[in-house]
Amino acid sequence: MNLKELLNDILKLIGLTLAPVNSNSETITLIELDKDSGKYYVKPVSGKKVSRNIHEFEHILKDLLEFGYANVESSLGGSGSSRHHPETILSNLPYIEHFKYKNKKHILLLDNPTHDYGTLKEASGIELRKVKAALTAKDTLNYYEIHKKLNQINNQISYSLQEVSTKYPGEIRQEGITECLQSLTLLEESFSQIFFKTNKRVEPLFEDSLSLNSQTDNDNLEEDLDNDEEDIDYNEKASFDRKNLKIRQLTMSFSLIYDRIQYNEIELQPDFQRKERVWSQKEKSLLIESILLGLPIPMFYFAERENGTWLIVDGLQRTTTIFDYMRGKFILTDLKYFNDPNDSVYKKSFQDLPRQYQRKIREYQINGHLISVEKNDFEMVRELFQRINTYGRALSPQEIRCALNPGSSIPFIRYLAETPEFIDSTFGKVNPKRMKDMEYVLGIISFILFSYRDYKYNREDDFLVHTMKYLNKFNFKLNGTFSDEEGHSLPQWKNDECSEVFYTLFEKFKKGISISNNIFGTHRFKKKNSPSINKQLLIMMVSVFALLDDDIVAELISTKNKFIAKFDGLISGDIPSYVDWISESYNDSDKDFDYAISQSTGKKATILYRFDNFISLIQDITNKEVLIEGVIKNDN
Repeated sequence: MNLKELLNDILKLIGLTLAPVNSNSETITLIELDKDSGKYYVKPVSGKKVSRNIHEFEHILKDLLEFGYANVESSLGGSGSSRHHPETILSNLPYIEHFKYKNKKHILLLDNPTHDYGTLKEASGIELRKVKAALTAKDTLNYYEIHKKLNQINNQISYSLQEVSTKYPGEIRQEGITECLQSLTLLEESFSQIFFKTNKRVEPLFEDSLSLNSQTDNDNLEEDLDNDEEDIDYNEKASFDRKNLKIRQLTMSFSLIYDRIQYNEIELQPDFQRKERVWSQKEKSLLIESILLGLPIPMFYFAERENGTWLIVDGLQRTTTIFDYMRGKFILTDLKYFNDPNDSVYKKSFQDLPRQYQRKIREYQINGHLISVEKNDFEMVRELFQRINTYGRALSPQEIRCALNPGSSIPFIRYLAETPEFIDSTFGKVNPKRMKDMEYVLGIISFILFSYRDYKYNREDDFLVHTMKYLNKFNFKLNGTFSDEEGHSLPQWKNDECSEVFYTLFEKFKKGISISNNIFGTHRFKKKNSPSINKQLLIMMVSVFALLDDDIVAELISTKNKFIAKFDGLISGDIPSYVDWISESYNDSDKDFDYAISQSTGKKATILYRFDNFISLIQDITNKEVLIEGVIKNDN
């Protein structure tokens, strides 16, 4: 069937009275069909002769041939009145039947005649069931999902082909595959053109399975935070058993490292790490040039997790650069020795390098150390992570905790750290680059979870690790991933895959922040007349307020001016402390509350002193006994 054949059949209807599909419409008579002028003429039973454009039949036929059915109004993109004449004419052809779907009239193109010229027939039986099934399928068809799938397939094939050509250049013929990829790309681009998206609504259609945002030291963002000396007291004697330590020397080729990364056996960007400054194009190119020249590069250090995967303690940028270059992510620029445009290396990707240079990179041997420690000896690993760093920067204390304690606790504390409640309450001044915000949140959550009364640790770091290990026993799943881009939305909780303890902690976390804001306003978490947030005040206030009974909270809010005045006096020393130190040496040296929130703040004596005095102040103001119990009891 083509337009010429259709028009010839329509000519057979001239002079016949044609009944409409819609019983409420009037009959018409086809008067004339003039192919030369592109017009056809119809006369309603009551009215004047009307001229119509033959192209209407062309548009309708296109849908009939493509789908086997058509809604004339939709085919013409017009109103109901515009479809009446062509719909009536076509329905009176012997091989076209009509039917209704979702209260709209449709016509159906059949292979063989089922009725006479100038008569109507409503579709029924198996043909009707089939066409309605087709329409239902069309309605549920998601063009965007098709486009997304095409994009994924295209990227996956390209990625796989690139991987093969990277490892085995020149060993396969790619012409046919390349042509298929080009056709697939054109098809995907055609689909992409039918979607309208503003810049704000654009979503990535395909994400690499590996996140390769590498890191270097870029922790110079200013923070309005008091300095403290609590987290890792390096003057204390470290307690670990050297028998638990195993360090193996490694000699590996880049080809082997590439394979390990491909199979997720080396983590380039663990889920707990945030993005930082990546190397420039020049820095990356110079590293590759050093390898091509056969120059030695610094030692690599890896730490082995219990599951056998490796973390990169030192050498993340170098590993990422080499992996990216081998998979074609950049070309070589700004080279010192291969700077001649006629040189075979100049501005070349890995795939475009001569085979001898590709082989030189793949077979280049690196020297490294693999550190394995018994799973319970975290002190040993912590010490190693702090000491080992020859080319970049040492991991921060919280990065180390996360590296050693993967599990549910990490996405949970990151989620809390990125909530508007925490960011707004801390005035957006806690730097997330080195996971400082996550460390603050972990401190708050730890004291909400276990309280402070039975605190038994000599080092606060052990307490924080205990919290992470405890929370890792429970499920916490998110829909989606975190983003380091400004203005991003937090991923949603998977309600059926998040344990109750996380809901409880989140609600108390928000409660503690809300009360702090309500009582102290813009002076929250600060010493009097200081613009800086004090970490220990933040952790203490939020965790204590989170666990207070509502009647005590109401009393504090109603007398907040008096409470603030006494609290400032406690910090300044104008008001004597309520509770003595558990350490006689501290009592003898007249150390006060200000010392407890400023120096050696991670020690047991200091933690108990500041919490006990803050609780006693609340009791003094409210004249009520304050009993602070954590969410979990007797597990500290």
